[in-house]
Amino acid sequence: MNPRTIKIPVGDMHCISCAGRIERKLKNLAGVVEVKASYAAGEVMIKYDAKKAGPRMFQAAIEDLGYSVGKAKKYTQYIGIIMVFLAVFVLGNLTNAYNIDAQLKDKVSHLMLFIIGLVTSLHCVGMCGGLMLSQSMRRETTNQFAALWPALAYNMGRISSYTLLGGIVGALGAVFSPTISLKAGLTLFAGVFMILMGLNIAGLAPFKNMGIRLPWANYAAKNTNRTPFVIGFFNGLLPCGPLQTMQLYALGTGSALRGTAAMFFFALGTAPLMLTFGSVTGFLSKGYTHKIFKFSGMLVLALGLIMADRGLGMAGVELPGMSLLRSHSVQGTAAVKAEMQDGVQVIRISANSKGYVPNVLFVQKGIPVKWMIDGEQLNACNNEIIIPALKIEKPLARGENVVEFMPPNEQEVGFSCWMGMIRGVFKMVDDLAVVDVSKEKPVPSSGGCGGGTCCKRS
Repeated sequence: MNPRTIKIPVGDMHCISCAGRIERKLKNLAGVVEVKASYAAGEVMIKYDAKKAGPRMFQAAIEDLGYSVGKAKKYTQYIGIIMVFLAVFVLGNLTNAYNIDAQLKDKVSHLMLFIIGLVTSLHCVGMCGGLMLSQSMRRETTNQFAALWPALAYNMGRISSYTLLGGIVGALGAVFSPTISLKAGLTLFAGVFMILMGLNIAGLAPFKNMGIRLPWANYAAKNTNRTPFVIGFFNGLLPCGPLQTMQLYALGTGSALRGTAAMFFFALGTAPLMLTFGSVTGFLSKGYTHKIFKFSGMLVLALGLIMADRGLGMAGVELPGMSLLRSHSVQGTAAVKAEMQDGVQVIRISANSKGYVPNVLFVQKGIPVKWMIDGEQLNACNNEIIIPALKIEKPLARGENVVEFMPPNEQEVGFSCWMGMIRGVFKMVDDLAVVDVSKEKPVPSSGGCGGGTCCKRS
């Protein structure tokens, strides 16, 4: 035996399971004694018998799996990733692709839930299509249509987890109603999780070293007939915008049976496009897997940033720079100050297709406030207004709505719609007489929310 050790750089690993696939492949080669692949380092260490194996054999085996040998060109890679991120972010804001584009009402039909799933399935392809693609393309076969079974099994797993989760949250809804703080915390957690996951999937070095392990990471390395189903099941438990909105709807049903049915028909609606996407990958080369994974990572990152911003809005928090995640500002008058009437300061706004207008409101400290909200054009996004700092939740009806409170000692207190997408702010001052509202700019809100083509409320 002539033992040698070699390190080979691999530029296209996109998750921990990639390292497992490479290790398994190389260990089966004659003359290989030991293999250790590192996703974080982007390389594989091989100890082998030089009389039976060599670098060319290893390179061929790695490339046969669809990976490239050699370090990726960092700057070119990052420029491409940034361009993809910007394109996805702009497209998402213009089309509201990250939200459910149909109304959820108290007694929505199963057909409508199915249609909602169809509408949001494009988001599903972007969010987890790369993961399903890895299952469709990982099997070595000469039959191009063999990808149908892995795609079908993956979707069966995903539908199963959606349905099970719908029953669980529906049952919980019969016990308690989520508070503003809980909804804000869940949304923020989901956003942060998606940001980290997106950076990890995109393959950015600092986040590869964090060792983020997705639920299916260990199982994905096992090439069994059950693998796509298991990965689909775990992937169905990941947070995302449309899924979380549907889970809130299931929670609002207050019934395990209704929650199960709601999530089942929604999941069924997402299946046709996902199944088609997974099936056609049989015609693609293995190298496309890694490109689509990186694209999926950037989409997940964009959606995570948007969701985190929504969570902050529901908590009444406005961080510097986060307003850039919102595509437009409320049109018309930006700011207004309260007027004194019988010892109470009255301030008026409208809830319409443009959002909350105006959305910068000046009130004086120490004097009770009577906030008059005209439900001019209500939709499923602006039909409830919240002030997290004051623990106020006010469902809006057509016509005049009144909210009364005492201004707190803070300089500013934010308010928003129930999903944190339409924003506004109260500014507390010592003397209203010196305030010049003409210099104020409106608070940006997420695109389309005021127009009723965004997140929907049960």
